[in-house]
Amino acid sequence: MNILNSSEEILRPDLYLNKIDLDQSLMGFAHIDVAQFRRATFIDERLQAIQGNQHQYLHFQAASELKEKLQKKKQRQINYIFHSAFCCSTLLSKCMDIEGVCITLKEPSVIMQLANYKRTGHPSLASRAELMSLIELTVFYLSSAGNINERIIIKPTNAANNIAGEIMENASTGSILLLYSGLERFLVSVIKKGEECRAFVRKLLNIIKNDSDRVRDIIPGALVQMTDLQVAALVWNLQIDHYLYLLKRYPQANIKTLDCDVFLENPAEVLQQLYGHFTCDVQAETARKVAAGPVFSRYSKNQDKSYSPALRESEYAGIRNNHRKEIDLILSWSDQVRPDGAVKLPLPRALS
Repeated sequence: MNILNSSEEILRPDLYLNKIDLDQSLMGFAHIDVAQFRRATFIDERLQAIQGNQHQYLHFQAASELKEKLQKKKQRQINYIFHSAFCCSTLLSKCMDIEGVCITLKEPSVIMQLANYKRTGHPSLASRAELMSLIELTVFYLSSAGNINERIIIKPTNAANNIAGEIMENASTGSILLLYSGLERFLVSVIKKGEECRAFVRKLLNIIKNDSDRVRDIIPGALVQMTDLQVAALVWNLQIDHYLYLLKRYPQANIKTLDCDVFLENPAEVLQQLYGHFTCDVQAETARKVAAGPVFSRYSKNQDKSYSPALRESEYAGIRNNHRKEIDLILSWSDQVRPDGAVKLPLPRALS
């Protein structure tokens, strides 16, 4: 194992924080190709640039000492896009990545590792203060990848939203976006993506269920008996519940919310507002070029596949019509199971 001493070399833009090992108190860094890093849809285990890569490790203590030394010079502000499932977050994150201006880190594996450590109650994180300290250390080194002169936006995976509150309390946190879709849009996405997606939704529920009192109160047998679309509706409600909690818990945070339908209906205007929200120095003309550019003509998770907002809406309408009865039943069921009534959209503090 290649363990480094405290060295500013670890902050090179071609080194990426990819692993957190609480058992050994180590942070693992992998060499990356910066261009491939920017193009990657996800910078987790799916990023080929880090597969089979020899990691370099830094002990937490050495990492903490170096961070304190460097932060005395300047603390870098980090912005975040938190998102629910199936709400065009991949597309949006690609739109926000403009070389020389802003870099978007798409679903870093270490953020998910921290979220799982919180869920499992690792003994090294016996207190919230210890979790906060580890998050601070992690985002500091994570933000060193790529071009350090650009504004940075981190888009964690939606299964890591359980640590959004701790991230919002971090001193380096700047502006935040809570991105979501409406329940009908969510259900249509599940139906469209087929059995693999239905299995994914059940897996996601299994991951996030203990984050919510709403699910902890449900008898396990009742969860097993739910249909796939009922499970999907429950997952959507849990994610929106958490957003509402964050909006109430952090009234002073610089949070905006965004329905993906609003984004798709007027992408140029929404992008310009978001560039401003994240303090990216981007002119309106650039926003219009991005909205009319190749990122909207390809499938966001597979650049080899042609796609467009018009095709997306056509597919949506077709699935909605073909499955109208079951979708309407789930929408009604969802409203009835919420003790505090149906969710009112758009969510508060909408981007405008």
